[in-house]
Amino acid sequence: MEQQARLDISVGQTASRGLTVTAEMIQSYAQITGDRNPLHFDEVFTSKTRFGRLMAQGGHRDRTAACASGDGYAGRGDGVHKTGVDVSSNRVHRRHDTRGGNRPFRAPSVAYGGYVVHRDQPRRRRRFERRGRSLPGRAGGIISMPTVETLLHGYSVNADSGSFGFCAITLVRGEKLTLVDSGHVGRRRFLVQELAERGLTPADIDVTVVTHAHWDHAQNYDLFDAPLLIHTHELKYARKPHDNDWATPRWTAAMLEFESRVQQVEEGYEIEPGVRIMHTPGHSAGTVAVIVDTDSGPVAVTGDGIQSAHVAMTKQNALIFWSEKDARESIERVLQTTNTVYPGHDVPFRMLKDGGYEYLAPKQMLLTGLDPADPGISFDSTPPSPSVMPGIETQSLERLD
Repeated sequence: MEQQARLDISVGQTASRGLTVTAEMIQSYAQITGDRNPLHFDEVFTSKTRFGRLMAQGGHRDRTAACASGDGYAGRGDGVHKTGVDVSSNRVHRRHDTRGGNRPFRAPSVAYGGYVVHRDQPRRRRRFERRGRSLPGRAGGIISMPTVETLLHGYSVNADSGSFGFCAITLVRGEKLTLVDSGHVGRRRFLVQELAERGLTPADIDVTVVTHAHWDHAQNYDLFDAPLLIHTHELKYARKPHDNDWATPRWTAAMLEFESRVQQVEEGYEIEPGVRIMHTPGHSAGTVAVIVDTDSGPVAVTGDGIQSAHVAMTKQNALIFWSEKDARESIERVLQTTNTVYPGHDVPFRMLKDGGYEYLAPKQMLLTGLDPADPGISFDSTPPSPSVMPGIETQSLERLD
């Protein structure tokens, strides 16, 4: 109370300050922070949301509010972290300065333009320390952004008698641990091993995402107690797959819904600040990418919306079960959002300005049981030609209702 009296502020006091945000300011903010949420740039996407028009990044609002609340207090505990001003409502609450001897200021996590600010929360401290992260002492907060790492790389490896089906399995670390795709049962024990090497078990995963319901991406979700996020169209399709769709057996929906943890999501769904769903149909009806705002810019975890660097370069999806037009548009939309891709069946890569790409990790795979000297064994490094499911012209959302 002594600190509040010295600053001459009281509970319920309000402050105001105006700012006109221009398109140039939005672009500059995105270049600094990497915040390229489609709400700020994609007029078609935003027109379909409850906002109806392009929105400025939250950082413009937050800093304007902070300046309004801090006017006149420079050098005397200015700023929201020291005065305890709630910038979401511009109101002053009964919170004590963390530098004094009173009860420390604790508040929920707040998003600032894709960043996550944690303010001395013991429960979050335990969670982050267990996950190899750290939080500061009582007098301050930490600004962190989500990270992306590959647990198991994906590979587009086939034989003349079948497909290996090795999809990428990816971990997003932020406020939550989010697993993107789980692979087929042939990779089950390797997935558990990769988690263990990071000090994690399946019980530590907070959210799981199935980029699409094909067999090679979605057979290990029963390992996890976490919610399973799937696009609404994908679940509908899994219940009524096309007769020619060999990648979606008729038991797919029953497998996914077996433990009743399925949560249907749509375009723009936010898993946590800086981690959101982008609907990228084409390969399947409800294929999604997970867009992650990292400290080096946005990253797209695409599943089979973009299977490989070759697909990104040619803008031709390798295998289409839903719509060729949608598939191409989805590839273009992802690459308009970011040039860094964690694909479904390749190692992570970055697109270059000249239209080429560079890999961000080496390819490593040991094949056993094959003798290259065997006259019956041969290898072909040519990328497979794009394949379109017969009967694709009958695919429609109306068929799924």
